[in-house]
Amino acid sequence: MQKKKWFSLLVVTVVSMSVLIGGCADNQAQQTVEKTEITDLSDRKVEIPRQVDRIVALGSGALRQIVYLGAADKVVGVEEIEHRKDNYAPYNLAHQEFRDLPTVGPNHGGDAELIAAQAPDVIFFKGDPGEAKDLQQKTGIPVINLAVGDFPRRDEVLYQSWRLIGKILDREERVEELIQYMEDSIADLKERTVGISDQQKPEVYAGGITHRGGHGIAGAKEPFPPFQFVQAKNVAGELGHKEVTSVMVSREKILDWNPEIIFINSANEKLVKGDLQKHSEYKSLTAIEEDKVYGVLPYSYYHRNFGSILANSYYIGKILYPDRFSDIDPAAKADEIYKEFIGKAVYDQMEEKVGGFKRVKLD
Repeated sequence: MQKKKWFSLLVVTVVSMSVLIGGCADNQAQQTVEKTEITDLSDRKVEIPRQVDRIVALGSGALRQIVYLGAADKVVGVEEIEHRKDNYAPYNLAHQEFRDLPTVGPNHGGDAELIAAQAPDVIFFKGDPGEAKDLQQKTGIPVINLAVGDFPRRDEVLYQSWRLIGKILDREERVEELIQYMEDSIADLKERTVGISDQQKPEVYAGGITHRGGHGIAGAKEPFPPFQFVQAKNVAGELGHKEVTSVMVSREKILDWNPEIIFINSANEKLVKGDLQKHSEYKSLTAIEEDKVYGVLPYSYYHRNFGSILANSYYIGKILYPDRFSDIDPAAKADEIYKEFIGKAVYDQMEEKVGGFKRVKLD
């Protein structure tokens, strides 16, 4: 009889412990799968974990935004472009650890199996909404579609992406700090150049601007944000584009404009020099005859280098209106901007890789 009582007590104890352990496991499972719903930039409703610790960012410009918002430590895999030794994107130079992370496939979207192998909590994706949906179905991982855009529509596109990423990764305070820095910088550039009449402004042109590959002197963007920020007299303004548009300007048009000062992407200096060798008539341009051609940092590398664009604006301002920018050391200003955007000063590395701020001899 005594043995039966002890056996019954043992059974009750074991059952109780099983219920207790099972209950704890259920609670733990509930905590790990706690979810929330967000709406991404393509207006898709996506359910994601409330706490996100592991991420992958795919497509042109996606990883750059993650770095801007101070979340590089959450990245668990990168596209192949981040391992390239010739990668001169400032965010990549500042975060060499990306080159040691596993690759998750080729540029512009990666490979579903390689992505899933890294088990990210969410995937940030800059690209076609249909591709984002397909990637989520293939991996079983929430995919957040982003948009990046350019400076003129930053309120409608770029800042919305930052705020969405900030909400998901708990970086909302950082987002507002960066937006304020961006807006303060643009306001400063405009204030420095207010009140200068058109007669006092030299006519300028920006060429050699990369778009899906390098270009020579004909490669341009219109409007060109650095010129807008310092209220420069841009000869290409007559093209009349409202949104930043990559254009190939005809040789005849450039010769007709005959700009007094030319800025070129230092990374494409060889291509610009090649144009002059093929078409000697470019040498008659006032800017070239008077040795007023200057190199600037690349506008893009796998989408916009927003920090470099601001840094270029200060350099261009100093060249055009030296008295208004007498307190600015362009290299030091670039490093200040890089520290704000990507956490490190990388101007010297950029200068070594692509040339940096300098007068360019084209003849």
